[in-house]
Amino acid sequence: MPKTSNFIIDAKFITPPDGVIVKNFCFDDEPQFKCKPRTKPLQHFVLHETAGRSAIGCKNTLLRKGYGVHLILSRNGTVSCHGDLANDIMTHANQLNKTSIGIEVVNPYAPKLSIGMRNIKTIPADWWTWCPDKIDRRYVLPSEAQLQTLLKIVPFLCQQLGIPYVFPTVGLNKKQRKIKGWMLPPRAKPGPGIVAHRDFASHSDGRFLLEYLISHSLSN
Repeated sequence: MPKTSNFIIDAKFITPPDGVIVKNFCFDDEPQFKCKPRTKPLQHFVLHETAGRSAIGCKNTLLRKGYGVHLILSRNGTVSCHGDLANDIMTHANQLNKTSIGIEVVNPYAPKLSIGMRNIKTIPADWWTWCPDKIDRRYVLPSEAQLQTLLKIVPFLCQQLGIPYVFPTVGLNKKQRKIKGWMLPPRAKPGPGIVAHRDFASHSDGRFLLEYLISHSLSN
């Protein structure tokens, strides 16, 4: 088995689904982000958006700040793997760090952050879910390549890692925008499954991605 173009899970090289290109930190000059050994069972798959324009910029920012995320999904649909998905804890998800893996989808998501980018599409933003700007209520869509890759790798990795392919925060709405107790110590956690970063923290990212996965799971 070629060691490049694979995820790294429990010190093994795992071939991705057909059509998915993966670069990893062992053989493709990708950085391995700061991490600690995992001591608690995996329960969550956390969806992030970079608010930035490029995978390189995302990697440099995480390296500079000492944070980390297991996967980065570039605008062209390529995935980079920056740690062992099963064994490494990274700082990316507040109270879920110890029980989660995270993926950063390279997407500026606010029109003012995407100035100068090509082939950008926007939709009217639902302000409680994914609107990052109350003045310009538009949301910058991820690329079609990113969305198609996400549809392939999230269920695949959930199966590989034993994370339930369910959506514990599906019921959030305009009246309850985040999980109850998310801000108060010891900071509440959503149930096991796939969640958006914004569902349990003071961020705007990830909810469109979650809604996209939910809609496709219901149609299949």
